[in-house]
Amino acid sequence: MSAGAEGPRALDGVEPGAAMQLRVEKADGCTEVYLHTKVLGALSAALGEAGCFQMSCAEELAEAVTTYLRRRRERAVVSSDEIAGMITAALYDTGFEKAALAFQEHRVGRELRRRRVEVIPCEAVACEACFAEHGGCPQESAARSWDRSVLAREMEGRSLTHPEARALSGLVEEKVLSLGCRRVTTGLVRALVANELLAMRQAEAALLAEPGGEEKGAWVGERMGASSPEPVLVAAESGGS
Repeated sequence: MSAGAEGPRALDGVEPGAAMQLRVEKADGCTEVYLHTKVLGALSAALGEAGCFQMSCAEELAEAVTTYLRRRRERAVVSSDEIAGMITAALYDTGFEKAALAFQEHRVGRELRRRRVEVIPCEAVACEACFAEHGGCPQESAARSWDRSVLAREMEGRSLTHPEARALSGLVEEKVLSLGCRRVTTGLVRALVANELLAMRQAEAALLAEPGGEEKGAWVGERMGASSPEPVLVAAESGGS
């Protein structure tokens, strides 16, 4: 694959792929806008893991993948598995075999961690009291598999837009998976959601404080101004799998 004549400069200020409104179909059936930066991030991480990171290489490969998608696809939806396959192929074809293997291992490992995590519909303090008194949590039998899409739908129903809910749920999922715990409580998930919302507000405030920040952060204020870190339901309470 080749990036062709249309390089990053020709697309300055425009997300590659935006012209055809390319969307990505996730494993749970939801779709979201294709982001060139996600492909760039995946390639950068894979190259870094293999010890051969070069920003210029990552940018060229990401641009090649995005350009290929824009030019060949007759429909405006591509699956996340197709994109992953193209990233793997791009790395192999350009001699970055170790990076390609690292990318594949990361995807498989992440999916395994997702399947292993369960959510108990219980507050952390109450759960601790149950263990102290009864040696276990009575809600353990009601544990449900972790499901990011359920969390995203719940947050979207509260006050966030679909892209914001998907992004926030992704950040929360990263925190949950990094814990290495087989089971987490809904109380912990609520705390993580509240923490990420707070981080968003702080980032917005920092952006607005910069020269010209009002214009840069106008769209953030419109979306996040009404958001509040109120309790958010998760997969265990919604019956998601």
